[in-house]
Amino acid sequence: ARYTQLSIGFTDIEKPFDKSKNLAIFWHIPKCGGGILEQLLSNCIGLVEANKVGSREGHQNDETLTVVTHDGSQYVNVDTTTPNGIEHAKELHLASSGLADVALTSYLYDAASLFTNNGNTVRGKCFTMLRHPIKRAVSIFYYLKETEFGDANLSIFKDMSLEEYARSQWCEENWMVRFFNQ
Repeated sequence: ARYTQLSIGFTDIEKPFDKSKNLAIFWHIPKCGGGILEQLLSNCIGLVEANKVGSREGHQNDETLTVVTHDGSQYVNVDTTTPNGIEHAKELHLASSGLADVALTSYLYDAASLFTNNGNTVRGKCFTMLRHPIKRAVSIFYYLKETEFGDANLSIFKDMSLEEYARSQWCEENWMVRFFNQ
């Protein structure tokens, strides 16, 4: 059933991208370079993004879509990084609006629903960046170890070795396998 949801929302990979019929969806897998790609797409290439930035400064409950400017880059005023934000973007017909060049999300199944209320006139064209799972896990470890969260529960990583982390309950298993098994 979940695969069907993806096949309804997204176009076939063999078909070339057509801006009039497709909305690019960047499937953001954490710790795989997605943050840098977001900055490149908006700051360097000048694409209009739909992600969490557009919903800042009171725009998260807007009832119409518009493009807002933040730090010189342009964003649609919806948040495609959360299931609730994706539902709001769907209600506002983000996919068929033509306002966004690319939407960014970690919620691929939810993002597929963006294309179910436009009569299949617009479908998603998905792309992602991958990283070796072990390198990704090591990156997560150092991120947890070095980032100040202000949460006493995360202070356990400060003195933990990589090997201790790998053997601990906090070491992530293969995120993508778990995602597709949901």
